[in-house]
Amino acid sequence: MTRVPKYYFYNTEYCNQSAVKNNPLLKFMYGCFYPVGFILFKFRVSPNCITVFSFLSALVASSFLILDSWKVFLVFWFLAVTLDFCDGTVARMSGIISKRALRIDHFCDLWKLFFLTLACGVYYSEAMIWLLVCGFNFLLLMFDTLNKDLSFHISSKRIDLNVYQKNIQITHASKQDSSPGFKILYTVFMSFNGHSLPLFGLLTLNIEVTYFVLIYFNLILAISVFRLGLKLLRLEKV
Repeated sequence: MTRVPKYYFYNTEYCNQSAVKNNPLLKFMYGCFYPVGFILFKFRVSPNCITVFSFLSALVASSFLILDSWKVFLVFWFLAVTLDFCDGTVARMSGIISKRALRIDHFCDLWKLFFLTLACGVYYSEAMIWLLVCGFNFLLLMFDTLNKDLSFHISSKRIDLNVYQKNIQITHASKQDSSPGFKILYTVFMSFNGHSLPLFGLLTLNIEVTYFVLIYFNLILAISVFRLGLKLLRLEKV
């Protein structure tokens, strides 16, 4: 019998369990946004509708960033982040998990970040900001492409699984040498995920903070792309 979701002020039962592994900050955020997800679930709002509203909120936020209305920008960006956490939660509550190859939520996430960083470039109109914006979007697309490529080859068994398992064992062995605290700190500070989204709200503070945020995101994405590239280079097709 399927368990009926209940209202809690804080609940992490329906969060993305694979994403929150070694990431207590992301798990905490999922738990905080649970009440909003529950209300949307009760009103029978579909996960795709939540995704679309999140995308539209991000577009409105980007527009107000260009217009230098930082208060309205923060309101709509916070709404976009909130809904971004709720679409997956509602999908898991209702059991509506899409089997389509095109993931609308992921597709919208990429466009949200593209328009937001584009608005940031227009807002500051500085050459270095534009360079960091272009670098961020390039690395984000690289990361997404390599990640999808790796997942595709593994799921379709188009690689030598013996070699892959050997690499996994080596990776696990190296991870076991690391302390749990280091794993958590690395995942929180050196991965780009939902917990990173609130940092975009700092883009309106001043140009120095914007430099820091964009350089930080470029750095962690560059490291992630490098690690994914190494994983793919070590694999052998069959």
